[in-house]
Amino acid sequence: MPRPESHESHSWEDESYHGSPLYYCEYCRIFEGDSVKAKLPCPNRDSILKSRQVAKELAERTEYQALLRQRQRFEELHKKYGNTPP
Repeated sequence: MPRPESHESHSWEDESYHGSPLYYCEYCRIFEGDSVKAKLPCPNRDSILKSRQVAKELAERTEYQALLRQRQRFEELHKKYGNTPP
């Protein structure tokens, strides 16, 4: 677990390899052992979280457009074949 004296804006991930835990910040990629930089606020956190949010919204918007096209196609086919027996 990361030391409590590190700044809370970092998001520490465990990158252990054969034994003792080794933590790094997923935003700025500094290691938790670098006590000077770890005590400072993470310089990349806000921009990375914003870009992740933008990417998520873009993916949702794309999914929404695909679902609209699928729904329109269903309605067309339902008008054409909806009341006929299979």
